[in-house]
Amino acid sequence: MMNQPISLHWSYAYDCGAQAPLFGQHIERFLAQAHVSLRQKSDPGQSYSILPNFWSGYKSAAEIETDEGIVIGKLVLRRLQGADGCWHYDIHRSNSTSGEAAAYHFRTRDDPWRSTEGSWTIRSEQSDSGSFVGLEATGTTDRDCISITTSGKTVEIGRLEPGEKIVPFWAVSDWISSGAAEALISGEPAKVAVLENMSRLRNGISFRPLGLWRQELPSIGSEITMRGFMLSGQGLPPVYWWFAEDGRLLVVSSTFQTYVLETASSTNPIAKAGL
Repeated sequence: MMNQPISLHWSYAYDCGAQAPLFGQHIERFLAQAHVSLRQKSDPGQSYSILPNFWSGYKSAAEIETDEGIVIGKLVLRRLQGADGCWHYDIHRSNSTSGEAAAYHFRTRDDPWRSTEGSWTIRSEQSDSGSFVGLEATGTTDRDCISITTSGKTVEIGRLEPGEKIVPFWAVSDWISSGAAEALISGEPAKVAVLENMSRLRNGISFRPLGLWRQELPSIGSEITMRGFMLSGQGLPPVYWWFAEDGRLLVVSSTFQTYVLETASSTNPIAKAGL
């Protein structure tokens, strides 16, 4: 492990005080691997390591010395454009600290916002011995009303404001390639609500640019230029999104966790499939 300090952007700099002291070195190594994988052919999707922003209570200091030790989960993000013209998303997330594994399946329109189309499903399983063993739910929209149905019971989780588009949280990963980010930066009016974990509606979402950041990668003697944005809204603390120059998502940093790319597809992840 390197001992030299790593300069990180403030939006994902969790390497001081009670935070993970080696966070910078870990995230640099992950980004260095991702930087190499951006030039190689791979699976038409992405895999992200989940790192805790605050390591206290997750693992001991000795356990987080290694890249493998600091990781508390994985997220796999795939999307395929079907014969219906819609984008079909398949998201899988696991967390070793909570024992939860969740899967989200949804469709979006082929518009810049990747707005939700039709219903979606949520599946969650718990590996520990607690009382919660799992969840299967279906989400639907009925005009402006958003609902979740599980175990035969339907609960309204929110309502869209007039003219508001509904967007799944992880579909934001395609806002660079789809043109939505440029539209927002140029001042084109848009009203967007985000589905967090496909089960909580966050209205009044804004997406603001953070500019460019050149992340040094001393482990491979290189650097990577990233373009940053801040996503925030009613009930949603700021989430920071960092994209490669070609639009692929590299880093997502929220209040307690940071997602960093492990592997990347050979194209800005767009694939055709007869779904």
